[in-house]
Amino acid sequence: STPQLPSLLSILHTVLEHNVDRLTVLKFKEFLANRATRTARHLEHRLPFLSPGQGLELMFQIHVLVLGVWQVSDPAPVVKELLEAPGLHIFDIPFRPFFERTLMALIRGLEQPRLFHPQRSLFDEQTEA
Repeated sequence: STPQLPSLLSILHTVLEHNVDRLTVLKFKEFLANRATRTARHLEHRLPFLSPGQGLELMFQIHVLVLGVWQVSDPAPVVKELLEAPGLHIFDIPFRPFFERTLMALIRGLEQPRLFHPQRSLFDEQTEA
């Protein structure tokens, strides 16, 4: 069966938010901000290698990961038909396993940074602007 959340998230910013009134968007964004902040605190508690603020940044990284993986794993009908052609099977990307492996790579990279270790989170930079 098709997962509904990634499908809906994929149209959130491009379709849904463009077709509702300002008050509806405000209430929705306030709801999301509250949930994201709570979830970020849980992530920081469960993943002790995250510094304060990294939980929220990880939340948005996961959101972007869902969007990106969904876009490549849910091709247009014509593309689905063509995936049987020689050499095109590489574009048949199953959502769940690819998402899970990529998410684990992201989390492991945060846990044991070697080449990339941000000094501050994206949200620290935003509050200074």
